Amino acid sequence: QMRLFYERYDASGTLEHRRAHDLTIRITTRDELRLMLRLADFEVEAVYGSFEGEPFTLTSDHLIVLARK
Repeated sequence: QMRLFYERYDASGTLEHRRAHDLTIRITTRDELRLMLRLADFEVEAVYGSFEGEPFTLTSDHLIVLARK
């Protein structure tokens, strides 16, 4: 379980709105994610292992998928 906080500030830096949202996190493999996207009629265009566009490997810290519907 993870709790995210969203805060919106006006131009002067005054807090206008704050909201908390609870999320349940689940680990997903690359193949599971590809299948879920395909079943939702998405086409996977690229898979990366970092936000810098490095290839995904088994030791990558991130799984980033670019998909298009």
